[in-house]
Amino acid sequence: MAGDPSCGTRDASRVVWVVCGLAFVLTATVFHSATLSTSSGPVRKSVHTAIGQRAPGRAARLSGRELETRAGRPPPRPAVWPTAAASVAWRERRPFDKAAAITEVGYPAKSSGGLVDEDRAVLARWYIKADSVFEIGIGESTKIAIFVGVPRLTGVDGALEWIGMASQGAPSHYRFHWADLGKIAEWSNPTDTAARPKWPMYSFGALAAESAGFDFYLVDGRFRVASAAACFLHAARTGKQPDEFAVAIHDFSDRVPTYGPILALTYSVDGFKPPPGKPAPAPAHTRSSGVKLVVLRRKQDATDEQFLALWEKYKVEIG
Repeated sequence: MAGDPSCGTRDASRVVWVVCGLAFVLTATVFHSATLSTSSGPVRKSVHTAIGQRAPGRAARLSGRELETRAGRPPPRPAVWPTAAASVAWRERRPFDKAAAITEVGYPAKSSGGLVDEDRAVLARWYIKADSVFEIGIGESTKIAIFVGVPRLTGVDGALEWIGMASQGAPSHYRFHWADLGKIAEWSNPTDTAARPKWPMYSFGALAAESAGFDFYLVDGRFRVASAAACFLHAARTGKQPDEFAVAIHDFSDRVPTYGPILALTYSVDGFKPPPGKPAPAPAHTRSSGVKLVVLRRKQDATDEQFLALWEKYKVEIG
């Protein structure tokens, strides 16, 4: 998602979203590009208004009055503001079968995104029962969603070639977003620090375009701590109770010291079981055997303010 200061407003009381830029078609999928001011104040306020609002009647959420005081009352949505991606029972739900998926939906015969068999098994059992999935970082997981027939899916990625590959075979109502990070290297790692003001949009821009929450959020791209925090905020804003959704982070077992801060507000319900206690300082990336994916749920006493603070701290940490 692009962040163009010329399209945004620097009025501290409001953050005006403008749907602008280039809309183009790739494999029958529309990409949306949104712009807003990228100075730290407006971006943080847009997170308050876009993914941090409290659903009525929900406990441990920011109140509307608090948001209005600190972030300004959000402006009315323009007519072109995107709503939730469509949810369509477009095929009969079925368990994931790798051999059949290779033939039917172009699932890669050899892993190209880092998933191991244990990760695939975890995703398959969550995707088969999820009516909606949001993916930050798309690829093999998207093919699993297509094969099992997830009714509603939205994905975002920083590499157009990955979007083209993953969206092949997807139904036309699936929604994909390209995130503009500037120049990128392998695995969408941004290399141009001049584009740094755009980076916070990666973790929440596509979420802000979704007016309904998701049953399952997968974080497998860049800025993973910030992205996970944004997913938890989005679920809260759209009325999801802590036991009504889950957020998964890939490669967690290899990067506990890097991704561990999210554990202060969450707990594991499937996949990798993080060791108890605060993660000890260690090299950021180590290789472990077995499942690398962790599936998290929000602790009952965790607050939106804590998730927002986490997002603020890690919004430009590539991860």
